[in-house]
Amino acid sequence: MEAPFKPRTRRSARVGALPQQLVSRAALGDLRSRLEEQHVGQKTKEPDWQTLRDSFHEKHKLSEADADEAVCALERLWLLPFHRYDACASCILFFFTGLPAAERDFRKSKDREGQLLCRAYRIAVEILLQGISVFPHEPQHIAHHLKTAIESPVRETRAHILPLARLLASAENGQCGGNRYLTKSPNEVALFEHLARHGRYEGIMANDYKLKSYTRKIEAMPLFRQEWDALKDAFKEHPFWDKNGIVRRSALPEGNWHREAPPHFKTVADRFQAAFDVFCWKWFLYGMQRETPHDRPLVQKIIYTFGPFGTSIFIPGYWSMDLNRDLNWDTIRSLHRARGTGRQGEKADRNKEQAKVQAQRARAADREAKNKDLRGEERYLFIKQHAGLAPETDNAHVRRLVRERPC
Repeated sequence: MEAPFKPRTRRSARVGALPQQLVSRAALGDLRSRLEEQHVGQKTKEPDWQTLRDSFHEKHKLSEADADEAVCALERLWLLPFHRYDACASCILFFFTGLPAAERDFRKSKDREGQLLCRAYRIAVEILLQGISVFPHEPQHIAHHLKTAIESPVRETRAHILPLARLLASAENGQCGGNRYLTKSPNEVALFEHLARHGRYEGIMANDYKLKSYTRKIEAMPLFRQEWDALKDAFKEHPFWDKNGIVRRSALPEGNWHREAPPHFKTVADRFQAAFDVFCWKWFLYGMQRETPHDRPLVQKIIYTFGPFGTSIFIPGYWSMDLNRDLNWDTIRSLHRARGTGRQGEKADRNKEQAKVQAQRARAADREAKNKDLRGEERYLFIKQHAGLAPETDNAHVRRLVRERPC
């Protein structure tokens, strides 16, 4: 990878349009170092960020700070594994160019629906810059529909996207209902997506002996080789290998009682896939790798997945499970916690309720202190006394309680 782009201006005194955990230079540097450490990343030539930044400043009349942030957002987009940079870059460009003007027009005309669409678009872009694991739909697809509704002069164009936009627009401070649209550790999620793209789930396994042992077992079975050779011979006219010399079984949905359309056996591709799925089921495979002199079975691994609804663990049927010895729980825990889920349990809930009551008292005491025109240390002491806080409580903690928004 090329050396990262360094913005000309200092951003410490300015709050940008996007969360700093996504587009700050520190966040991008951390993501690059993680990708390099794991030897994963982009294969295409990296864009010239400096030239792109200058064009934003000159062509779109963005301020230097906005141009810096726009390029940082595009750089993060380029570093993500699954998004097509050329298809998604326009979402970022509109975010910094067309969206602010649209927001001003909607505020001026008191168009609440338009303001709602703009708010939803901002959330969609933040989701886009985290990858594809956080959201149940392709975020750039949703962003494009929102953009169309924002730009259209016909109000009826909004109708199809407004129900979804309302759900997104109510999100705040990274939280969307009970779920989070802004993860606590987005780089952890991005690294996972890169590793998953390459089928590298080794981090979850504390010991890979069972995987290697089963692989050696089926490779040594004459029946396995005979069946694979017979299957290839039956479909020798069908180009089933992909560009990397791999053929994969059909993916299964989250709930395996539901299947996509059943095989219709009308085309050679459908007939091959139906037979190959049964072959993979018979030998616990997720695919085959073309090699010389013998094709290599891709035995099903233990897989962990960060998804929009939770973190799942898949254990192959051939694997005799020992939870304490087979799984690296630190890796699983680190990925799951990247979402930002807080502590839970009876004690944690009691502590939260107590903190909520304490914050309510502190806000009430602060309002009373303002009415009495109390300032400085006298004000802090008044709040502590009326909120039930110890006199030695740090003033910074008092400020946090006062600022805390009521749920």
